[in-house]
Amino acid sequence: MRNKRSRIELYYHILKTCADTKVHTRGSLNSKLLISFGQLNDYLFILNDLGLLEIDHCNKSVSTTLKGKEFVKKFDYLTSQVKIMTK
Repeated sequence: MRNKRSRIELYYHILKTCADTKVHTRGSLNSKLLISFGQLNDYLFILNDLGLLEIDHCNKSVSTTLKGKEFVKKFDYLTSQVKIMTK
């Protein structure tokens, strides 16, 4: 059974996925992250409003902004520190 992901973890996974590859659509994110389309849309709009994600409505693509890439980098650092501390 898969653990439930927190909202912040879902934000991270969306941003990380979009940062790893050049172009993503909502459909490709939906199938990769295994969340409902409604949830994905809500999270995309929140991340877009925060300036962490850019939605291109003309090309129907989603990409991580520089601010979003910084969030991913900091989240990676924090999770690595927690793993070190809990060993």
